[in-house]
Amino acid sequence: MKKVFILGLVLFFGFSLLMGCSEEAAKEEKAAEGAKKTTFVTIGTGGITGVYYPTGGAIARIVNKKKDEYGIRATVESTGGSVFNVNAVMAGDLEFGVVQSDRQYQAINGLAEWKDKGPQKDLRAVFSIHPETVDLIAAVDANINSLEDLKGKRVNIGNVGSGYRQNAIDALEANGLNWEKDFNAESLKAAEAPGLIQDGRIVFSAAKDDILETWALVKGGVELLEQLPTDYFRGVRRGAHGFEALTADAAEVGRRLGDSVVIDRACLDDVVFYTAGGTADA
Repeated sequence: MKKVFILGLVLFFGFSLLMGCSEEAAKEEKAAEGAKKTTFVTIGTGGITGVYYPTGGAIARIVNKKKDEYGIRATVESTGGSVFNVNAVMAGDLEFGVVQSDRQYQAINGLAEWKDKGPQKDLRAVFSIHPETVDLIAAVDANINSLEDLKGKRVNIGNVGSGYRQNAIDALEANGLNWEKDFNAESLKAAEAPGLIQDGRIVFSAAKDDILETWALVKGGVELLEQLPTDYFRGVRRGAHGFEALTADAAEVGRRLGDSVVIDRACLDDVVFYTAGGTADA
């Protein structure tokens, strides 16, 4: 699948495209008008530790380089991802959103979450961004070597409303599995899945990208741990030079601790280690 950039039917965007092809004099006139009146647009992305957020930021910077010419200034908003972005664009709460292409297809055709709402015909794709893979993850000792092996097992297909839940359902049904009958389906958030796989409480989960988009790695001086409640972190490693911990609330940690900490994107090994109880002194 591919990520696509979508928008609602907004007149100013089409207008700016037309003006972008005008003569130089018209451009200068438009720039003068833009200096007097700027239209602000918001791009819906995803979690700040994932791919959507920096992608939206890059698009906003490109648009803002010509803000004086077009009279448009773009800002970025961290959101819940594809489904949220589609609904927010259609409701007029966002002008643009980064969305999985299969989710856009389902929205336009009134499928999946949009079955009751009907086809969302006013959605438009601006451009594709990148291909995306969906990873299906099982514990080493779960004896899961194919999708057929999932029958009778306890399987996490994702929380209701998430993009990867429908991805999981689509993949399972394409391989002849009924997620409501063939196994015990769980509806856990991506961030909860690695620890439960490690504990043996579930045997299978999906969408590595969603897991990595949820969690971030925080590093800083150990004295900073006293400034936040312990439930902000999942596992803490203390060392001679500070601490390292996993968090699912990177935005709030960054807001409260500011430049005193470094917040990096976690890798899958980090997520598994900390959610499985990896608290230790380095």
